[in-house]
Amino acid sequence: MKIKNSLKSKLTITLIVMFIAFTFMLLTVVHLISKVSIENYIYNDIYTRQYEMYDGISQVIDEVNLLYSRMVLNENFEKVLKDDTLSQVEKNVIYKKILDNVGLNKELFGDVSIFYGEQVFRKNKSISLPNSTFIQEVVTSKYLIEQGEVIQGNDGHKYLVIGKRMVNFPTGDVTGSIIFYIDIEVFIDILSNISGDLGYSFIVSDNSYVVSHSTGTHIGSTIFDAEIFSMEKLPNYEIRDLNGEKSIIIINKYHEFNAQHGLDWKIVSVISYHILFDDIAKLNHYYLILGIIMAVLATIVAFRISESIIKPIRNIIKGLRNFSISGKKEPFKNHTKDELWELEKTYDEMVNRITHLMEKNKLEMDKQRQLELLSLQMQINPHFLYNTLDAIAWMAKIKKQKDIEKLVLALARFFRISLHKGDKFIKVKEEIELIQNFIQIELIRFPDKFTIEYHIDKDVENEETLKLILQPIVENAIKHGISGIDTKGHIVIKAYHQAQYIYFEVIDNGVGFKLDDNLFNHKDIDEGGYGLKNVDERIKLEYGNDCGVAVSSKPDSGTKVTIKIKKT
Repeated sequence: MKIKNSLKSKLTITLIVMFIAFTFMLLTVVHLISKVSIENYIYNDIYTRQYEMYDGISQVIDEVNLLYSRMVLNENFEKVLKDDTLSQVEKNVIYKKILDNVGLNKELFGDVSIFYGEQVFRKNKSISLPNSTFIQEVVTSKYLIEQGEVIQGNDGHKYLVIGKRMVNFPTGDVTGSIIFYIDIEVFIDILSNISGDLGYSFIVSDNSYVVSHSTGTHIGSTIFDAEIFSMEKLPNYEIRDLNGEKSIIIINKYHEFNAQHGLDWKIVSVISYHILFDDIAKLNHYYLILGIIMAVLATIVAFRISESIIKPIRNIIKGLRNFSISGKKEPFKNHTKDELWELEKTYDEMVNRITHLMEKNKLEMDKQRQLELLSLQMQINPHFLYNTLDAIAWMAKIKKQKDIEKLVLALARFFRISLHKGDKFIKVKEEIELIQNFIQIELIRFPDKFTIEYHIDKDVENEETLKLILQPIVENAIKHGISGIDTKGHIVIKAYHQAQYIYFEVIDNGVGFKLDDNLFNHKDIDEGGYGLKNVDERIKLEYGNDCGVAVSSKPDSGTKVTIKIKKT
């Protein structure tokens, strides 16, 4: 038999061709899409980082607003402004104490000054005051804050000037202005979120004024060729020559941020094109080397695979040849059952064995759980528990501890109903009584936190229901709904029937939440205790999939939970 016509050679050549074709096809696809995919990845990554920068800047602006609120609400603030019996020196001393008491973040603010009529109050005199034009702009501004220029202090630091109007809340009159000096290093740290090896970022206002720069340069200057950074649709990116170097310019003007704070800022990130795509070219080079290695390995693997497939066939051919020469038939046990058959047989036997072991293990585990449950139930003596709680209640009554007495008696009744001799079902009125005892305990813990209202249809009071399906819902309403509101909460519990179904409703006026597809994993409604998921699964197992728990809720609009079960 010629080598070129052998089964091994054909199989080997086929495998080698397939491996090499697949390898180079993969390399070609990678070469075509790597540039685009890595470009998009980097652009999206930079957009994400720019939005994170906006979040950091928003936190700084929020610090300004919080500091403003703490200052004007300080009990000595009006005294500094309007007490004519105090000298200017005394007022300055009180003002400095106010800044110390409101927790001035010295790493963020270089100083805070007040302009009230002809009076000026400040703490750090090493920082120059803004000009009168800016003060007038702050007073007449229609926005919450007004951006000023970047000024240099005698301490070598640069500060961005932010102004806020002082408003008399009863009258709405503007009485003056508070000027905040924000250390520009804070913005530099925020802008440094993009690696310096790739490029730099800066904040520029619509009047082409550079508010901050990640390299610390050009801050406070005006960009004269601002058209380079103007794009019709933002966020967006362009590839342009900048300062004689090919660069990727990525601009993001976060409209929600600007609208919220009354600013006109955009973040510009400049990335070196050559640094970025030189790395991509190196990556493609590595792919090529990897492809060659894979082709060599593919050849080796192809020979090994073909040999492993041909060897059993050679053994059969050898046996047949010996028989044709010697006339003696060598025994071929199960000659119609090849290696694949043996593998399938062994696999089937293994699967059957594993299935048998799993069934056996499941039965043993179920038996073990039943024994553990029986052991636990044997350890719990309900009469001993009730008698002990009654004894505690009697002692509380003797000691005239009425709240403790009520709490213990409610707890005893709660356990008496919930244990209920280990029964799975109780009457609806008993389930409601269980809730009433639970509510009594909660009202002792949180007096005047909420009120409760019951609407129970008389026709369903003696119907049977699965035990402990309402208590987790009511507990969630108190813990996650009512606890989050400042006003007094209210819970309504309803029970009624329609056709062959019984419905329970628990309605609260709590904080509510946004519903999503993954309802039962929502942390606000399924945290601790049984939870909605457990109640829903128990109901479906007992009554079928047409029964269960339904939730209706909106943020700040309360929550309504409906339970549906079948009449027994």
